[in-house]
Amino acid sequence: MTAFYKSYNPFTQKTYWWFEVIGKGGKFRTVPVHDELLEALKHYRRYLNLTELPDINETEPLIRSLRSNKSIGARRINQKSFCETMKKSKLALYH
Repeated sequence: MTAFYKSYNPFTQKTYWWFEVIGKGGKFRTVPVHDELLEALKHYRRYLNLTELPDINETEPLIRSLRSNKSIGARRINQKSFCETMKKSKLALYH
């Protein structure tokens, strides 16, 4: 799972999470993962009996398709589509 990673900023002393995607025209982009999305991802992974955060060598898809156990395409992943996927799979994101 190399497309999802964290970095540490020694100046702010904060950890930031990032998601790497290939967008239109095959352009490589690094997208920040906001706290709300990170919490939703942790909840989703707990539901799947996985660790809260992916390991760098993990082969599990970041987000599974609703129709199969395969990954959805990176172009389909954004905060809105992630939340919609959670709703469709009947996962309560917050208790």
